This record gives sequence, structure tokens and C-alpha cells, in this order.
Amino acid sequence: MDRLRRLRNSASFQQSRYDDKRLEVATLESGVIEAKADRALAELDLNYANIRAPYSGTVTLRYTEAGAYVTLGAPVIALVNDQALEAEADVPSDRMQGLTIGRRITVEIAGTKALATVRALIAEENPLTRTRAVRFTLEGTIPSFFTPNQTAIVYVPIGQRVDVTTVDKDAIVDRLGETIVFIIADSTAQLRTVELGEAVGSRFVVLQGLTKGENVAIRGNERLRPGQVVRVEGET
Repeated sequence: MDRLRRLRNSASFQQSRYDDKRLEVATLESGVIEAKADRALAELDLNYANIRAPYSGTVTLRYTEAGAYVTLGAPVIALVNDQALEAEADVPSDRMQGLTIGRRITVEIAGTKALATVRALIAEENPLTRTRAVRFTLEGTIPSFFTPNQTAIVYVPIGQRVDVTTVDKDAIVDRLGETIVFIIADSTAQLRTVELGEAVGSRFVVLQGLTKGENVAIRGNERLRPGQVVRVEGET
């Protein structure tokens, strides 16, 4: 075609032959473009043949072997993400008040306690159990013996977090129908009537009668009398 183009102004130039060559070149160029497109599609298919895991984890099961034919959508391996574990608990609906997104709670797995954060509150109640699913994300470094499908004990708060004054259960004395404790101040036992709330572990919430920082007797208090002089263990 280039040679014919150079003969355009001479008597040897044939327009029909030039048009044929130009059509032939256009056809070949179109074939090249089509071949490049086919190559790009083949490279894309080859890239799809490389299976990439969406996260780091441990392979627990292989469904096929190298070289085997795999249909589109067929499973290849089972992968467990053992470093991004979650705990899920079915919480009674009347105990949901203390759970909010981002709140930290304690989870116990295989006798080991770990901190977790509330990630999701499923907005659907199971009508048979009257519970809602709550999902917790474990914090920090996950112990190696934590694995999926283990039983987890979730310590669910029964309400919003509040600061309260508490007293040891051993400090409580029931005397003549009154709930009392003995305050130790200036080496003297002083009787104090208190009003108690809910139990928190080995302690009671004090609604009235005590203030933060006051010392109470927790041993020998059943025999104490108001105004009795006492000596605190460890003091000289």
C-alpha cells in the first residue's frame, strides 16, 4: 500500500488496486485489535485462576487437588480466620439495656477471660426464646487455643455503667431487724444503719448510710459494741 501511495501521481497508479490494499490493511489491523482483546481476556481468566484468600488464616479442609478441574463457584478450601474471632450470645431481651455498640464486656473461653467489644445488636428477637443475638469482637492478641465454635461465657451487664458505693458482704450484720455495719474511725467502732441494693459479686451496693472511703469491720463485727475501742490488724 505504501508503494502504491508513492505512485499516486504517476501513470502506473491504479485506484482500484490501492483501495483493495487499503481494505486489506484495515482488515488486518482489526484482526490485531481483536487478538489483543482476546489476549487481555485470557490474562484476566488466568488471573482468576489464582485463588486469593480474603484474610489470613488456617486451612482446615481441602476440597480438591492441584491440577483437578473446578467448576465456577465450587469450594476449593475451608479457611478459618483464627485472629479475628467474634463471640455471639443470645441475650434475653430484658437484659439488653446494658449493651450498647462499643461497650466493653468480659468473655470467658476455656477458663481464660478476655475483653470484648459489642459490635452488633441484631434487630430481631427469637420468639421461642425471647432473646436477641449480640456479637462481640475480641480485643488484643487472641490466645492460640481460642478457636471457632468454642463455648463462651459472656458477662452481660444488667444496665448502664454507673459508679456506686459498695460494701463487703461480711461487713453486714442483721441486728433486731436492722441492717447495720460498724464503721472504724479513730480506733473506735461506730454503728451505722445502711440501706442495701443489689449484690455485685461478693459485695452489696450501698444506697444509703455509707460514703466512699469509710472503713468497715468485716471480721469479728458480730461481737462489736458501739463505742468499743478496736485495733486494726497491721496497725501499731
